Amino acid sequence: MSRCPICQLEIPARMLLCLTHWSLVPFPLREPVQYFARTRKGGPSHRKACRQAIDAVEKILEARQKEIEAKAAPKPVRETTLPYRDD
Repeated sequence: MSRCPICQLEIPARMLLCLTHWSLVPFPLREPVQYFARTRKGGPSHRKACRQAIDAVEKILEARQKEIEAKAAPKPVRETTLPYRDD
């Protein structure tokens, strides 16, 4: 058993990431990870492909977090004045 490098969830040793985070890996980066896992597991090209996939997921999660924080940030309060009325 190993752990997902992003969430530390316990996963089978054959997996790079948990399923939740693997689903966030862009498809063009999945192919090299899978190909090099079959042909050159542990080699420099495999490690590089894995690092690129992990970096891509971290970047996606960071962008999502910033988006959530931006939505949750309080909006500036605009001072309003009532119209003057002299009766």
